[in-house]
Amino acid sequence: MIEIMKRLVERYNEEMWNQGRLEVSSEIFAADYVSDNADTPGRAAGPDSIAYYVKIFRDALPDLHSVVHEIVAQDNRVAGRFTVTGTHTGEPLLGVAPSGAKIRYQGYGIFHVENGKFARSFVLFDRLGLLIQLGVVPKERLPQSVLTASR
Repeated sequence: MIEIMKRLVERYNEEMWNQGRLEVSSEIFAADYVSDNADTPGRAAGPDSIAYYVKIFRDALPDLHSVVHEIVAQDNRVAGRFTVTGTHTGEPLLGVAPSGAKIRYQGYGIFHVENGKFARSFVLFDRLGLLIQLGVVPKERLPQSVLTASR
């Protein structure tokens, strides 16, 4: 089971985020999948919602590349730490028109697995760092300690 869970993280990252194969979402996420992310606590999401979410980022960052640095699994849970890079030359992102900015942000996800698919997730990423890079949050107004933490 541990290897199956790790493979789900690898597939989600490589096939959906890097290759844009959004149709595989139903192979990776349960039909009743629930997102418990900070901005969507307890929201029923399902595979189509995840595919749409990935599409938003891929459309905004046409050269998007995601790397999973480590995967840890135990019982029915698997966690991964990741870094996403790309250039904001596509569609608007988080309400921001294409800026040409080089983007790099990090995050992590914890996924609960049932019947070989993700059933629930808790994902956090450096949204402040992303907003700074997009020019929404002016760097000069932030303390140096915040800027250092957002790298």
